[in-house]
Amino acid sequence: MSAEKVLERAAASGRIVVTRNGRDFIELARAWADEGLDHAGILVVWGYRSTAFGEIVTAVERALAAHPDQDGWVNLVLAA
Repeated sequence: MSAEKVLERAAASGRIVVTRNGRDFIELARAWADEGLDHAGILVVWGYRSTAFGEIVTAVERALAAHPDQDGWVNLVLAA
């Protein structure tokens, strides 16, 4: 599934995207901003192996602790 389709589906259901694919999703977030489109947030987990589940979960927990309000994630792009 393309990054755009993932972001469209996540936005439609109010879900934050957690991804290692910063290149595509950051570019896509910029394009959506230029078009005035909203998304529920993107968290890019840089530098983690795809099998480092514990480390990724910890990064997600830290990001959610720093930004606990769901509304605060709208159009937010963070790197962890």
